[in-house]
Amino acid sequence: MKKNIIIDDTLRVIRISKKFYQKATNAESTEYNTLRSVKSEHPTYSISIGVIKKKENKESYRGLTYEYMERYIEVYGNEGDLDYYKELRFLSECHSVKYPVIKQWFLNKYPDIANYGIREEILSNTTHAA
Repeated sequence: MKKNIIIDDTLRVIRISKKFYQKATNAESTEYNTLRSVKSEHPTYSISIGVIKKKENKESYRGLTYEYMERYIEVYGNEGDLDYYKELRFLSECHSVKYPVIKQWFLNKYPDIANYGIREEILSNTTHAA
């Protein structure tokens, strides 16, 4: 479970999530009253709003849908991979096996997908540019 407020006594900071902050801007909300109460208990502490740090140059594989994975496996997959993939998809409909788990399995099973469809000239230009 995500914590909305963390009190850091070492740095004398009250850390709150961005979502909590947005709700706390409404003076009639419970978040507003909670933050006010915490601040009154720690009047010298500053408030820090959390920010999610995004990794630069992170490959997100945008467009890697279930349908795309299934078509790729049909064409390039090994025997049994499509059956296993379909089992994962079936489990995703009612259990905790969700898209990130299936995506990770797919990327581990088919690491060449990172360069699939990229022409050799483009790949050679990016490796020489470094």
